[in-house]
Amino acid sequence: RRLKNCGPAVGVLPVACFEIRQVDLEPGEFLYVFSDGVPDVASPQGDHFTDKRLAELVQQPHASAKGLLDLVDVRVHEHMQDAIQFDDITMMALHYIQPEQGAVS
Repeated sequence: RRLKNCGPAVGVLPVACFEIRQVDLEPGEFLYVFSDGVPDVASPQGDHFTDKRLAELVQQPHASAKGLLDLVDVRVHEHMQDAIQFDDITMMALHYIQPEQGAVS
């Protein structure tokens, strides 16, 4: 599922208000966070990577957060080839792994 944004991009305004929300992850679920520069990556022909392409990659099964980030990184770089980009390409992924029964944390 895609979460809705709750304010302006972080760091754009010197003072900004954000709505605080809580999301519960189930064991095995991922949280993938990215800047607008990821879907805005342009190919040499000027075609953007798009939210749709990004969503298709994120919705695939992944063994780890690193695996998810590596897949998106490879596909984004294949798309942009040698085209110069004008925005950051920032991503972060978290994978919720349920602790083993009886484990002490």
